[in-house]
Amino acid sequence: MNAQRAGTVATKSRGLVSGGRAKPWRQKGTGRARQGTIRAPQFKGGGHTFAKVPRTLSRGEPQGAQGRAALGARVLTPRKERSP
Repeated sequence: MNAQRAGTVATKSRGLVSGGRAKPWRQKGTGRARQGTIRAPQFKGGGHTFAKVPRTLSRGEPQGAQGRAALGARVLTPRKERSP
């Protein structure tokens, strides 16, 4: 079921949002909270704290099961058909 999901959702983190290089105001003396960039998550237009990224949602066969399947296929193949 998960393999059929597209997995194309994406949002921008604070590093991917354009702009906001300089400090919006100086560190001390303004009476406001210290800020590093206007693209931080608490600002309107800022990036997401934990941004969603595109991912694959399908799950492969466990390695142990893969090995057992290969072994089972080998056992079921007649000996003369197997390559040495």
